[in-house]
Amino acid sequence: HDAVQAVVGDRARVQTPDAHAKSSQEIIGGIQIGFALCSAGAMVVGLFLVYNALSVTVAERRHDIGILRSIGATRGQVVALFGVAALVLGLVGAVVGVPLGIALGRFALFEFGENLGAIFINPEVDPGWPTPVTVLLAMAGGVLTAVAAALIPAVQAANQDPADAVRRVPGVAGGAWDLAHKATCAALVAVGVAMILTRHELPPRVGAFGGLLAALVGLLLAAPIFVGVMVRVAHPLLRRLLPIEARLAADNLI
Repeated sequence: HDAVQAVVGDRARVQTPDAHAKSSQEIIGGIQIGFALCSAGAMVVGLFLVYNALSVTVAERRHDIGILRSIGATRGQVVALFGVAALVLGLVGAVVGVPLGIALGRFALFEFGENLGAIFINPEVDPGWPTPVTVLLAMAGGVLTAVAAALIPAVQAANQDPADAVRRVPGVAGGAWDLAHKATCAALVAVGVAMILTRHELPPRVGAFGGLLAALVGLLLAAPIFVGVMVRVAHPLLRRLLPIEARLAADNLI
């Protein structure tokens, strides 16, 4: 290496195959982390979409749930009802999402194939097709995410008092749920910030990317808290500025 570098001089930089492979592996590692973060972000977004959809369903069907409970439906049956709905959503999303993900991956490889060939020694980059095990794991991840998102709305629906639901008495979120929600948000944000601050003592990229992901999830979970604070601040002003129809619509949306 030194002898060749002495011959070449300042005209070029000599690099051994091992050093080139190491630098290539670092580039690949960064790309893999990027894809992993995108995948985790997609699962988080899917979790929130399913959670919001089922929460709205619980709110709209609260009277019907109360009737079911009044005629003998158990809490477990109500939870199973919403769990099956989430399972169907997860299966449909997995069946559509896995082929779409494969197509997007191959499209990206086709678009950046020339750049990859310029970076790596072997320009023939072809990852092939995912194995059946990989496809099944991806589908299972999507289905489990949807089912996990349905747990809280399903349990809340099952724990509603049947008499109040049938009489259409407005539901009130339990103090335990509210406290657990705020504690979870604060814990995730605190863990994320701590991981970012101590990233130099953690394994490479774990502190920065892991902390960023934890803090992001905590802030997303805290979105209802932020919205509630904004509503309390803006509500008195909006009641004076908006006409009665818009005020009723805003109150109903809140």
